[in-house]
Amino acid sequence: MMKDSTFKLVSGKYVYSVNVFGAEGVKQSEIDGNPAAGADPNKVPTKGGGTSLGKFSVATGKNQANAKSRAELLFTGGAKCFNGPARITKVVLTCGGENLIVGVNEPSICTYEMVMETPAACDEGIVEELKISLAELQEAEIEHARAKKYFGLF
Repeated sequence: MMKDSTFKLVSGKYVYSVNVFGAEGVKQSEIDGNPAAGADPNKVPTKGGGTSLGKFSVATGKNQANAKSRAELLFTGGAKCFNGPARITKVVLTCGGENLIVGVNEPSICTYEMVMETPAACDEGIVEELKISLAELQEAEIEHARAKKYFGLF
């Protein structure tokens, strides 16, 4: 389950972490020392509290440029770069057996991209069911608002 969980990856001299719906969002922390190759990212010591790469903003549909993509999550409003914009991160969700960050890069200054595998992206049927459930919920909210207005409850 992705909710209330933090996922980490060691890449270069940093530990990257993603907490999709949590207060931390996406974070980059500089490694303190020289951890062994393949070290558990949860046990790698880091310097300070890290740099925010953004908080969850919006989820979008499939990325047409990436055939494996099922959805993308956009994190905005991260720490401001020196003489630049606030950092943003796009997390591309692909099908995988467990929740796992598999890669990260910085294609342009202060703009990050991550690829994350998750079982939630494996079943197109589940994705469609979630879309239908969301649409039904939105329709119910509209009907509720209409009823409140009609009966003078506003």
